[in-house]
Amino acid sequence: MSDLVLSRPNLKVNFLLKALSLSSVILIGYLHFIVGPSLEFHLFFLIPIIVASWFTSALFCCFILVLAILSWTIGDYLIAHNNIDLFSFLFNSTVHALILAYITYLLRYIRRLLIRESQLAREDSLTKIPNRRSFYENGEIAFSTGHRQRLPITIVFIDVDSFKSINDTYGHKIGDKLLFEAAQVMNENVRKNDVIGRLGGDEFCLVLLNADREHARMYAINLKNKLSERMLKHKWQTTFSMGIVTYAVTPPDFLRTIEDSR
Repeated sequence: MSDLVLSRPNLKVNFLLKALSLSSVILIGYLHFIVGPSLEFHLFFLIPIIVASWFTSALFCCFILVLAILSWTIGDYLIAHNNIDLFSFLFNSTVHALILAYITYLLRYIRRLLIRESQLAREDSLTKIPNRRSFYENGEIAFSTGHRQRLPITIVFIDVDSFKSINDTYGHKIGDKLLFEAAQVMNENVRKNDVIGRLGGDEFCLVLLNADREHARMYAINLKNKLSERMLKHKWQTTFSMGIVTYAVTPPDFLRTIEDSR
């Protein structure tokens, strides 16, 4: 549910939300002018501002904010222009504008914090690639797609050889840096639809969608060479072990397949 609330809507929904926000501001401003001071419509300006702040771009959000402020201010002026105190009008209009602007800023700030928190919950703090939880979530999606379209799929397990001795010899700081560099190499060499994750310790896993046995073999050779190049760059005498399992047709059960492949 939280992902649905925080994710950006698709183009069609985005267009509808923008149209709703724009028409709402115009309608509320018109009703405010027609009804006059007898009924309070100011609070309803928050509805399009909330929608625009949460779901649309910063530029469109600012546009809706300015339009709401102008509708509110012009409506107040037209209602009371025959009996208006200029200082009071300007002061009140400024306060109204600041309130709406602050609410807009607060909503967008909260949304950014929630997105960052959601990202951190799915990101391995050391290597900055998806953690075990995120890997399993993304893996389920990849397997569902592959099974539905009857695509081949390959699972690659990667371990750092003798990682404990690396930590004992060079220290945990070097060991952590080694894991980070290895993870970056893997992350740089996956396609958009592939899945990568750190399962824990020095164990990583890749899910290569639509990768048959030959493609998986060539990919593993290339990745191993890239990993070796990065290790040599830092003068680390380190090698990697890979376990590769390829399925001609993606199985239906991701969790069971992962456990059976290990």
